[in-house]
Formats: sequence, structure tokens, C-alpha cells
Amino acid sequence: MSYTNLEQRMERAAERQKIIGLLNDTSLYTSAVKRCGYHHIAIQVKEQGEPSFSYTSINDETGKIVDIQKGTINPDITVEVEADVLSEILDKEEYIRAHPIASALKYQSKFKMPAGQKTKILGTLMFRKKQA
Repeated sequence: MSYTNLEQRMERAAERQKIIGLLNDTSLYTSAVKRCGYHHIAIQVKEQGEPSFSYTSINDETGKIVDIQKGTINPDITVEVEADVLSEILDKEEYIRAHPIASALKYQSKFKMPAGQKTKILGTLMFRKKQA
């Protein structure tokens, strides 16, 4: 399917479901979201550094995404990312499923957030590792 931009792609339920499935199948993601207590994660999508559009993932108490809605909705955290990064992630779904840790390491730096939030997330992952 041809898309003119990521915003149009995100309008499609199938594309949002792809993101939901990919992240919900990644225990690093669900563990971090759960341990941080995030229920609404806003993503500010940028194009060439300028804000373009946003959406919010709605997460349950287990850290799993139950819905993705357009706009910024009462976020517990807001992250910024370039549209081409999200497009690449959607296009490389099979690789990401096969290599979740390598993918997390590759893409984590492309999601901008306050340093304190990144420290909190990394701390929850380290705590998770010690418990395993």
C-alpha cells in the first residue's frame, strides 16, 4: 500500500494494530510501562524537526497497549520522534519481532524525552533484569 505520509498511515486501524501487537509482544516495553506506571504515552511526531501530529497510546495496568488515539490525551509522559523513524519501524516489523533487544538499542535514542524520564525507564529495566 502506498502512503503519502505517516499521519495518513496512522489513520488506518491496521497500522495502529501493527504497532499495538509489536509493542505488546515486546516484554521490554510492557515491563517498562508497567513499572513506570504509565497509562497514557503521548508521541509527538515531527517532520524535519517540526511538530507534525501526535497520538497517545492507552496502556492497561500490565503495560500493554489497549488503544492508540489521535492527539495528546492526558499524558504521563510525552516523547518526540521523527516520522521517518516510525515509518522505518513499521516497515521492519518482522526484523524487530525477531531481534527485539537489538531493535530497542537501535531505536531508543531516536525517541526524545526528558533525561529524568529516560533514567526512570532504564532503571526499571535494570531492576527487572536483577529479579529474573
